Amino acid sequence: MESAKLLIEDAQLLQDEGVFAIVIEGVPSVVGKSVTESLDIPTIGIGAGPDTDGQVLVFHDLLGLTNRQPAKFVRQYANLGPVITEAIRHFAEDVRSGDFPSDAEAYPNPEGLLD
Repeated sequence: MESAKLLIEDAQLLQDEGVFAIVIEGVPSVVGKSVTESLDIPTIGIGAGPDTDGQVLVFHDLLGLTNRQPAKFVRQYANLGPVITEAIRHFAEDVRSGDFPSDAEAYPNPEGLLD
């Protein structure tokens, strides 16, 4: 495919210009592998298959912090979005009701401080 060949040529040009690594995102695995094999510098894949030199995921996707369907290449290791939303809702309710902060969350006033 012509676009894959252009990607490899561009990656080689960047390497020749002195970049120390290249991130390859959202390409078929065979393209990620071909780019990696054509270079002497490391490649980092994000949706580029298992044959790059390293892998990266956006931590918001990895932890399930978004309200959207993640990209095909994302493996979601947790679904923290609802947990965080509930914790913030609870905090806001406690602040509005005056339940937070309580004396337990306040530093004591030293005797004679305002004398």
